[in-house]
Amino acid sequence: MAARRIAAFITLACVWSAPAFAQGTPRERVAVTIGVSAPVASTSFSHTITFETFSEEGSLTTLYPAASRPRLNLGGAVRLWHGLGAGIAATTSSGSDTAQITGQIPHPINPNQPRALTGSVETFHRESAIHVQAVYWFQPAARIDVLLSGGPSFMHVDQDLVSDVSYTQSFPYDIVSFAGASLTRESARVTGAHAGADIGVRLVSGIGVAGVFRYSKATATFPDASGASMTLGGFEIGGGLHLTF
Repeated sequence: MAARRIAAFITLACVWSAPAFAQGTPRERVAVTIGVSAPVASTSFSHTITFETFSEEGSLTTLYPAASRPRLNLGGAVRLWHGLGAGIAATTSSGSDTAQITGQIPHPINPNQPRALTGSVETFHRESAIHVQAVYWFQPAARIDVLLSGGPSFMHVDQDLVSDVSYTQSFPYDIVSFAGASLTRESARVTGAHAGADIGVRLVSGIGVAGVFRYSKATATFPDASGASMTLGGFEIGGGLHLTF
């Protein structure tokens, strides 16, 4: 809810303040951006699961990084009345990251003396978003297009989570060695919010280049994985082809 209120406030502020510095409304009705964007910072989240063995409780904690990787970015806007319009943008990215596992494994002989376990495993992450936009489009100069936007964001995530580990041990069982991990792929669809700006420079006719700036946020929770949750979106910067017609 906080993210939605922030995005709504930023969007309204941009829309109401834009006429103060806008110098013109474009003749064209449609603007399209095709390019690539990327988060300015990497993110991570952790998840802990517990289990019982040898009549004691053990635990596994996994730290999942989400690297800042390029996102395919497609967007379009239609001017409906003066500089006001509507638009939609879509982003998607996927890849694998190395998750770090730490665990406490109960001792089969000595009570209350858990063995420490450390290991790592490659986990897959895919994140997609569709941003539905209210748009204000103006031209501060003849060859410059500025499109301020904001609205709800519909996000989807696929994430590998560690569900179990295998390890080796030998008498007197004081040490365990990591042997591998079992993964479960969890998915979630959530609704968040975003605010952003596309700044296009026309080079020839209706063809140019654009910079894309967007902040979006939503929280995904995986009920089947003991309520593990992660933050989606973030602040991203990108660029690409800018078309107007």
